Amino acid sequence: PHEKKGAEPREKHLLGGLKYEIEKTGPSGGRKATNGSNVEVFYEGRLSKTGQRFDKGTLDFELGTRAVIKGFEMGMEGMVQGEKRKITIPWKLAYGAGGNPPTIPPRADLVFTVTLNAVS
Repeated sequence: PHEKKGAEPREKHLLGGLKYEIEKTGPSGGRKATNGSNVEVFYEGRLSKTGQRFDKGTLDFELGTRAVIKGFEMGMEGMVQGEKRKITIPWKLAYGAGGNPPTIPPRADLVFTVTLNAVS
């Protein structure tokens, strides 16, 4: 398959093995989430290995303040309000070797579906 010249790939790979796929684009020229932005997101978290959902809900936080796991923040950087991403986070950028018992086992890779509802 060929992509249009100049089109951004739908899946991007970042440092540390983190990757994301844009499932729904936000409006052209929409507000972008950057470090220091206050964001409101709807999310659903699943274990990569089994697909078991461990959490879902709405979060309000300031991006870049480590209010959430590192991989979650990295995967949101540059999102446009209204955009939906599937973010795959390796365990080293999630809860680490120890996990977050009892819901997240040790060395668990995670998959989050995230919709950016608001940016300020």
